[in-house]
Order: sequence, then structure tokens, then C-alpha cells
Amino acid sequence: RDTKDIRVTSSKENIKEIRQQIETLCKEIGFDSEETFNIKLAVNEAHANVIEHAYYGNEEGEIQFKILSFDDRIEIMIRDFGSGIGQKTLKGEDKHLDELEGSGLGAFLIRSVMDKVKYKRRKVGTELWLTKYKK
Repeated sequence: RDTKDIRVTSSKENIKEIRQQIETLCKEIGFDSEETFNIKLAVNEAHANVIEHAYYGNEEGEIQFKILSFDDRIEIMIRDFGSGIGQKTLKGEDKHLDELEGSGLGAFLIRSVMDKVKYKRRKVGTELWLTKYKK
């Protein structure tokens, strides 16, 4: 397995760079174009949610991405150190996912295109793990 660690600030300018990195890795693993598009969409949505809800649009926050490439899947960890998301009570993953996106649509989208979605609360901030298996 290969691991790629990327650290960016919470500036919206970094969303495109992360999307491009994800696309490259998806192609290397062998995801088809539809799967690659959906994975990029989910990561894009989660990344935007961190900027909005963990850092409230502040562009100085730190976001870490850890991308694990396997023969049969990709696992993407998105870690923030903001106060926004982590302060919410975790009664269940679905509820928490909905809190991340006011309308719940972003959360629904992430859940519908990824095979596994898992939140881990940290002392500071949150980790989101997204997993997608090849068809």
C-alpha cells in the first residue's frame, strides 16, 4: 500500500489541488472515470465542509489529508483542528454527518458515493475516513 500525506491551509484555493491529487491516485489504483468523479466529489464536499464548519471560513486553519492506496480500494482521511465540528455531540454518525452540512445533502452525497464513512472525534478537531472499493 502507498500512503500520501498532504497538509494544506483551509483556504478554498486548495480544494482544486486536493481534487487533482485524488484523481491521479484513483487512476493509478484503476478506478473508472465514474468512480473517480464520485470520489473526487465526496472529498470535495468533505473538504468544503471542514472549511465552512470547522474553521468558519478562516483560511489559516490546518487540514491534513492522508490518502492510502491499495490494490482494491482507496482510503482518505481528512483531519481538521477546528472547534466547529468537534464540539457537536456525537449521538450517531448519520446525525453528525447531517450537522456537518446544514441541509444534509452534502452528507447524503458523501454517504451515497463512498462505501464507508467514519468519524473519529479527537481532543481537538475531527477525523473523517472515506473508503471506496473498486467494483
